[in-house]
Amino acid sequence: MSLSGMAIRRLITKGVIPMCQVAPLSTSAEGSTNLKEVLGKKIPAHNAKVKSFRSEHASTVVQNVTIDMVSP
Repeated sequence: MSLSGMAIRRLITKGVIPMCQVAPLSTSAEGSTNLKEVLGKKIPAHNAKVKSFRSEHASTVVQNVTIDMVSP
């Protein structure tokens, strides 16, 4: 189960996730067009953000779901 765009917008509007923490995904990593290379640079950084978010908001209740219930 993953958070949909609508669920993320709800978390932002309720103040659970500050807007400054939600960054748009850019399409290039230092101008590379190699998908494997681009994702190889982006995924570890994104995983670190997700881990930080999950640890910070683990017990936050979103309707009947907590952040801990959402699988990575």
